[in-house]
Amino acid sequence: MENTSNSSAKDGTAVEVYGSFLLGDSELAIAVDMLQEVVDYPSNVTRSPLSPEHLLGIFNLRGTLIPIVDLRGMLDIAGEPCRASSKIAIVNLGETCVGLMFDATREILRVQASENIMFEQADGAKGVIGGCLKLDEGERIVQILSVSALLGIPEVPHMRQRGMSVVRRAPQRQTVAFRVGDTQLALPMEGIREIVRVPSMHPSPLGDALCVGMLNLRGDILPVIDFARLIGVGTTSADPSVDDVSDDRRIVILKDDAVYFGLLVDEVSRIVGYRDDQLLAMPSYAQRHVDWFAGCLADDDGGSLILLKPDALCGYARIKQIAHGHRQLYKDRKVEALGNKGTTRGSRETWVTFRLDQLFGVPIGRLREVIDLPDEIVATPGLPKHVLGVLNLRHELVTLLDVRTLFDMPALANREMAKVLIVELQGEKHGLVVDGLDNIVTLDTAKRIGVPAVLKQQAGQRLAASLDGCIEVPGCGTMMLMIDLEAVCRQGAHALAA
Repeated sequence: MENTSNSSAKDGTAVEVYGSFLLGDSELAIAVDMLQEVVDYPSNVTRSPLSPEHLLGIFNLRGTLIPIVDLRGMLDIAGEPCRASSKIAIVNLGETCVGLMFDATREILRVQASENIMFEQADGAKGVIGGCLKLDEGERIVQILSVSALLGIPEVPHMRQRGMSVVRRAPQRQTVAFRVGDTQLALPMEGIREIVRVPSMHPSPLGDALCVGMLNLRGDILPVIDFARLIGVGTTSADPSVDDVSDDRRIVILKDDAVYFGLLVDEVSRIVGYRDDQLLAMPSYAQRHVDWFAGCLADDDGGSLILLKPDALCGYARIKQIAHGHRQLYKDRKVEALGNKGTTRGSRETWVTFRLDQLFGVPIGRLREVIDLPDEIVATPGLPKHVLGVLNLRHELVTLLDVRTLFDMPALANREMAKVLIVELQGEKHGLVVDGLDNIVTLDTAKRIGVPAVLKQQAGQRLAASLDGCIEVPGCGTMMLMIDLEAVCRQGAHALAA
């Protein structure tokens, strides 16, 4: 707040205190007992799925998710905000906490009862503008914003709870993070069947706007859902090309007993480890599919990662209808496509693939998480070339190994897309720096073959000692080299000792 108003109470006269704000050409006041604090517009705002236009997004304020509301549309105030200079007034009523965006703060107003004119509707209820302050002998009129009336509007977001119960010593889980438009989302690893590159798809005969096509996945015909359209953050192109190697889009495959479908996303970015006690509660607005969201994770860069519930997505009536329609149309296609070929159920495993000139892969169960290569790495003098330094990952030290250098490969020219595979060996965490995350695939490991001797001879001693076989990746006709993570870490430790 800037200056203090000249309005003052006579001795013994009760005063009311308000904070005043500017929104376009209007001056609005909020009772200070409803104000928690005023902050600058945050640098990291996560757009919330399925949200109305006036909900600009959510941000993390000291462990609490705060939804940001733009009042312009509600109050019919023209103009576009300048978010760089905007202020967020955090208001709360009971357990509800919302951030209201204003163009600027003005001052603290101390007013007498005679300067406060309250409005009432015909039914006795208060409107969003609950009254006005008549200041400077009527020369200045300030509208009073009724927080209780505002938060009573169904489309204004509410926190379902102020916090979540803390689970002591909660086990770490894994989630796959991906981008849809400007929104960062994630699904728990156990809910994902696999993730594939976007192939050429056939048009869907059902004509549903959510379905961008259908995919033949090893004999199964399944619909592909436009996830951006589903969660209300735009739409994704319905004409993905398998020939465009730079295309980051992926199809995340979900399946339960009743439905089998894919979600088209813009990019699969990383694998994130989390515990249940790290989840923050999501705000809800008009009960729009609140059961889709498990909560929100604070990201390392100050942003937020919204965690979805796969069972709730699978249970969504429209998705079930689309999946059921395709299953009925093509219910005999799988039998015809597979013939007598069988797969041992227990031999299917999920692998993370990445590039080091060639395609490599590691079992996803052996990874703690996958993160972006950080800018801040602590490097001490005298380290060997294959050790980049030490990373502080949520108060745990991780030794970063440059896998290219370790395997005597040429250095990576551009590390902007580099990823770090976090693994743990005998209680010590290591980060293996690779060119980038390529895919997450489900493979029939019974089809693993040994690495040819000529390839081992060309690979070099350290790489050859770290190879555990190779296998063809279905759908792309490429052989993937299977990496033994423990062997890589041992090679790095031996080279360090040498």
